[in-house]
Amino acid sequence: MEPDEEDFLVKMADSKGTGLCASGQRRFAEAHGIDFREWVKTGISARRRWDTGDKNARRVVMNAKDRLNGR
Repeated sequence: MEPDEEDFLVKMADSKGTGLCASGQRRFAEAHGIDFREWVKTGISARRRWDTGDKNARRVVMNAKDRLNGR
């Protein structure tokens, strides 16, 4: 994500769309101080995920971006 891009919500389906399992995403959330239940319920800021620097988190953000752009 470029710093000037508008933030958006990443959904759990975006993680599943990259082949990541829910239990791994739960561990990711715990490791980064993210409320997993809230993430599942409403989504999480793409910027927050991106800023973790995690390779898989960035894949998920790009997948969410593709979803929003109709790809």
